[in-house]
Amino acid sequence: MKMAHIYRKKHLPWLVIHEEICR
Repeated sequence: MKMAHIYRKKHLPWLVIHEEICR
């Protein structure tokens, strides 16, 4: 899952993170 990668970045807001996961 890319969740770990996104969580580590913690640069983009939750909204963007959710979109990436949905995609």
